[in-house]
Amino acid sequence: MRPALHPGIPFNICGSMSQPLNPSVSIIVPTFNEAESIVALIQELFNYLPDGEVVVVDDASTDGTADRVAAMKDDRIRLVRRTRDRGLASAIMRGIIEAKAPFIGWIDADAWMLPPLLPKMIEALQQYDMVLASRFVPGGGDRRHWTRVMASRAMNAFAQMVLRGAVKDFSSNFVVIRREVLDAVLPIPTGYGEFFIELVHRSQLKGLRIFEIPYVLAERNEGISKSAPNLTNFLFHGMRYALRIVMARIKGVHYD
Repeated sequence: MRPALHPGIPFNICGSMSQPLNPSVSIIVPTFNEAESIVALIQELFNYLPDGEVVVVDDASTDGTADRVAAMKDDRIRLVRRTRDRGLASAIMRGIIEAKAPFIGWIDADAWMLPPLLPKMIEALQQYDMVLASRFVPGGGDRRHWTRVMASRAMNAFAQMVLRGAVKDFSSNFVVIRREVLDAVLPIPTGYGEFFIELVHRSQLKGLRIFEIPYVLAERNEGISKSAPNLTNFLFHGMRYALRIVMARIKGVHYD
């Protein structure tokens, strides 16, 4: 069951006078201070999904991100301004609540290299329940700073060892999924990449048909990454991810 909206949380959905009645796919874009990249990303998404919708969930950005989205005045865009709730996982959950399409996905606001994959991913949903972009299948790769590559590979190796299954990229966070299976697999909406790891794990336990499409991840082309490599971030996020991975395995035996 999807969580009900909290009546005390103010929000605003912006767009033109009408919203697309039957979008083919809803792509959720969580944002916090992404003014430099958000307009170009939305335009690129519509280049590949002209009959889709983009649901932007903004966590009270201070750089005008939400205003730039609103100024696009495109009836395929739904803008949710959040002033109390914060965090990637809860933003994705809010976007799922607002989304209208039978297929739902989400993407990071600085993931400029990913929209070209969407038509192929949507097509694959004719045969699969979940399709995710993967760096660790043949044809994929990771061209970021070597410390981030090392950390990502170590975390994924640990996830594969603990959670098992056939999925190679537990931390992709770029996925499209059938709406009807979401209720059965969504974990508690807390955290960052841990949310996606638990989603993939629960999907495996439920027997969902999962397909990985290769892609090459490069550094963002504008601005400074919020997760730029440093030892403190590596240790903090690494320990947090490891704990959630172990807990996901422990809780997995209780999933219905």
